[in-house]
Amino acid sequence: MRIAATLPYYIYSTKLAMKQATTPPSETPVHYDSTAAAVRDLLDDADPRVIAFGEFHPCSDPPGYKTAKAYFAEEVLPVLKDEGITDLIIEQILNDPAIIAELDAFYEDKTMVIGETTTPTLWKTFKFYINQQDLINILNRARELGIRVHPGGMTLEQAAETIHNSNYQHSIELKLRSWNYTESAGRAAVDRLLEGEGRFAIYGGAKHHNFVSSRIRECEGGTNYGEYLAGRLTDNYIEIELFPADGLATQSAIVLELLEMQNWQRLRPETGVNRIDRESTHVLIIN
Repeated sequence: MRIAATLPYYIYSTKLAMKQATTPPSETPVHYDSTAAAVRDLLDDADPRVIAFGEFHPCSDPPGYKTAKAYFAEEVLPVLKDEGITDLIIEQILNDPAIIAELDAFYEDKTMVIGETTTPTLWKTFKFYINQQDLINILNRARELGIRVHPGGMTLEQAAETIHNSNYQHSIELKLRSWNYTESAGRAAVDRLLEGEGRFAIYGGAKHHNFVSSRIRECEGGTNYGEYLAGRLTDNYIEIELFPADGLATQSAIVLELLEMQNWQRLRPETGVNRIDRESTHVLIIN
């Protein structure tokens, strides 16, 4: 796809979709005392082979609230272990031979820590992310539980071209290109694991899921691996979005409309977790 040629259409269509977007349908939440309880209930009921977890990326460092990654490391990973999940694809771990080798060493040596000298390539990429300690905590917890982590992101070359580019935050073209790279990388990572027989999970941005408005997905021209996986796996695929309420409060109106979460305040629990179901996607608002 020629990204530059699609930009005027992308900008126009996105603005039009935002303008025409309607209030999300009336939704009645299901309440749980914890994130772990909500995820366990969903997986016991659906028993999918592939589970895609989504988040919105924090806007500041430190975020100022307990992030989705923190809930995932502390509450969700133990549930995945109990459910027989053996592998985890992480979107924010880039696909590079040096990173794969560092992950291999990390799993072979249970005393190894993620750091500038022990895993230099991985560490260098983590430095670009907000609150990278959350990612490190996921890696440590996954290793402790015997869940193998795999890269699910773009290549280092693609990252240098887009997300590590100094103009990235101000360039729609670079963002759209990076989203396409991420979608392609997510598909490829999943396809590799589907060649085996085990159950596995994916962790990445919610914008790559079916959760995002179909109008926006059409405008972006191929950034949604959730649509691909749902079509390929049908009932063997499920999406679970982890949305801390305090984090939703930091998101812009455009992002909330993109995720069809304009009415999130009404759905926010006083304590615990509220689950909102949208076909194969299940949104957990955590307070």
